[in-house]
Amino acid sequence: MQGSVAKAALTTMFADLWRSSGNKIKKLDVKFAGDGAGIRYTRRRRNLSATVVLPTIDDKAEVSHELFNKMTGYVVHELGHAWFTDNEPWDTAKSLHGDTVGSIINGLEDARTELQVIRSGYADNARTLFVQLTNNVFEDGFEVWDIRNVAAVCAVEGRRANGYELTVPDLFLDNPFAEEISEALLDLPHCTNTADVVEVAIELWSKIEPPKEGDEALICVEQ
Repeated sequence: MQGSVAKAALTTMFADLWRSSGNKIKKLDVKFAGDGAGIRYTRRRRNLSATVVLPTIDDKAEVSHELFNKMTGYVVHELGHAWFTDNEPWDTAKSLHGDTVGSIINGLEDARTELQVIRSGYADNARTLFVQLTNNVFEDGFEVWDIRNVAAVCAVEGRRANGYELTVPDLFLDNPFAEEISEALLDLPHCTNTADVVEVAIELWSKIEPPKEGDEALICVEQ
């Protein structure tokens, strides 16, 4: 289908799935810009006001079945946040502890909310869409030793722990943070909301956070 048709269909899909779960839409703005996806929203008495960002699609381009399925996965994933994520504890933790903690919360919350979507039955074929999307997004891999990528490891291995059949290689191999991330993922199934996930993310960061400037020198003197 043509890009403009696909964009209209994806926007309608988001709205229809949200409404079919017994909720209402006050305002919805779906933008096709950039490489990834995201959502900012407020929920008040089942009314959603949201700005959703999805990867760019050219209006005149031909959208393949594979690409449309990938975009559908993004739509259902972002709906998962609208259904099951609370912004306040996440935003507060990011403000207090920094962007890296914010991204770790995102990685863990992605795995938790996707499982909630699957269990809710709000979106048909959600599990298959999420598996395909995860394999597609992370197919090129990344450096697991880079502390900035801990969030991505949480996102992938959290989904694997959900039972996804992933083609992404085991990201715990040669990973200096494998033990700490594994412990966090063992706690994740016990998280019933975003605030619980925030606690797990902060605890994980406390175990792997590099020494602040000046701390390392103090440790050396003590030794």
